[in-house]
Amino acid sequence: MLDNSFFEDLKFDRYAPAKGMFLVSEPFLPDPNFSRTVILLTEHNDKGSFGLVLNKTMDIKPEDVLETFTSTPFHLYSGGPVSLNEMFYIHALGNRFEGSMEILPGLFWGGNFEQITAEINQGTVSKDKMKFFAGYSGWGAGQLQSEINQKSWIVLPGDAATALIGDDQMWKSILARHGKKYEVLSNFPQNPDLN
Repeated sequence: MLDNSFFEDLKFDRYAPAKGMFLVSEPFLPDPNFSRTVILLTEHNDKGSFGLVLNKTMDIKPEDVLETFTSTPFHLYSGGPVSLNEMFYIHALGNRFEGSMEILPGLFWGGNFEQITAEINQGTVSKDKMKFFAGYSGWGAGQLQSEINQKSWIVLPGDAATALIGDDQMWKSILARHGKKYEVLSNFPQNPDLN
């Protein structure tokens, strides 16, 4: 992990973790589950935090694991190392599905799965409007804040369009678009020993 003096020298903006924020991993985070990841926080309170890794595409599709789907245009993402046998989804179709919860303006989590399945099987949901995840990322009370204090995560404002993009360059592009101080991090080599 980067030492504190590096972050202090760059004078990063400090955002508090909250529902709808992005967690962007520091460049050398050693945990392979979170190396160069962007996580959307879907819940954050005094009991803990829940999030979904937005940029780790799996080699399977939702219909490969759920018989309820016919062919879909969607990829399946690894949402995190917890409950890998469960599927989660975010979308930009909140008012169409009962029980959807708004995470941030224009982005929703969950909703009536039968309605979602029917619309997907009818081909009325485009891949830029929905994203599926196997598993999630979770933290107990105070755990996430401790990791943020240790500089494992940079907290940045989230937005619906970015969350729904299936871009392998998401980690780099989010850092780069927040200005020069973050762009420095985005250009760090994955393995500094090879530099």
